[in-house]
Amino acid sequence: MIKKGIWVIVSVVVVLGLLLAGFGCTTEPTTPTATSPTPTSTSPTPTKTTPSPSPTAPEVIKWVGQNEYAVTEPSLPGLTMKGGMGQYAELFGAFIERNSQGRLVLDIAPPGSILPTSEMFNAVASGAVDFNATSYCVYYTGTIPEAHIEAGLFGGWPLTAQEMHDFIYNRRAGDILQEAYNEAGVWGQWWPCPPVYAIHSTVPIRNVEEMAGIKIRAGGVVADAMRTFGAIPTPIPSAEGYMALKLGTIDAAYWSAGQQAQIKLREVCKYLVMSPMSCGALLSAVVNLDKYNALDDDLKQVMDDALYATLEMSLIDSMDGPYQAAISERDWGVELISWPDSDLDKMMAANMPIINEYGERNARCRKLADILLEQLMDLGRITPEMAATAGYSK
Repeated sequence: MIKKGIWVIVSVVVVLGLLLAGFGCTTEPTTPTATSPTPTSTSPTPTKTTPSPSPTAPEVIKWVGQNEYAVTEPSLPGLTMKGGMGQYAELFGAFIERNSQGRLVLDIAPPGSILPTSEMFNAVASGAVDFNATSYCVYYTGTIPEAHIEAGLFGGWPLTAQEMHDFIYNRRAGDILQEAYNEAGVWGQWWPCPPVYAIHSTVPIRNVEEMAGIKIRAGGVVADAMRTFGAIPTPIPSAEGYMALKLGTIDAAYWSAGQQAQIKLREVCKYLVMSPMSCGALLSAVVNLDKYNALDDDLKQVMDDALYATLEMSLIDSMDGPYQAAISERDWGVELISWPDSDLDKMMAANMPIINEYGERNARCRKLADILLEQLMDLGRITPEMAATAGYSK
């Protein structure tokens, strides 16, 4: 009994001790440490930017030269093209400037404003000027005898711009001419010329025999053929033609029919021989060879392609303008004259010995003469027998 009481007392004491120990030993709560992240200040390292160089503007090449023919207003109401063969030079220059994106510019002065027309070819060859546009062969055949053929024949060839284009580009006569021009110090480009050439005169010339004694503006092999009929040809520059006719220096001019309207030849020439006629053959651009060779290849290509600016006008504009101008002369008191068809045969026969003489000047002339004779036979204008009299032997 006593033992049981003792265990009760001990148990009570142990329990009380445990309780007192639990209340007396309190644990302080742990306060969490606030961690403030240290801000990292990133200062960007300045980058040195070197500016890209500005694109260099392309060099502009400017050539100075002269037009050989004037540019006029359209010869008749309703015609869109300007008058005067100087328009070929304008088309040539505009095409080059546009298609070179302004890198090559031609400053084209009016006829005679830099030098007389007759001196321009030698000036180009020497480099005194850069180019001559609408150049005409009669002023330099002494330097380039091959160029005689560019004036065409007196009656019968070429009758259209297409025929001359065929001769120069399809039959490759232009390659032979270029070789001759290069030797003289120039680069050339040839433009088939659409105007129909007529004989403007101050006196009536009703057939080819009446050419005898006539002082006439003409050149090249055309002039040679006219001499066989007694005419007295002289290569007067176009800018001087009107006054030469007015003053009586010459009696007639072998010239585009449209000149009756464009430079008012109707005021001094009251007679116009319209048939049989031929095309005005070739005009050309000549450029100093060193200047041409110094061009980049892409600019040379632009120069070559400039042919198409003039060719389009030659082939599309065709003969309508000059023929309309000629027909309108009836209202201006100008008599239109047609020669007998038999005169064409006489004129073509007269051309054969002249072609032969031309072909004997040098090997290139012979090649050009043979190309021409082959074309005339293909066109049915001469017989093989006639070609043989002109030295054709293929």
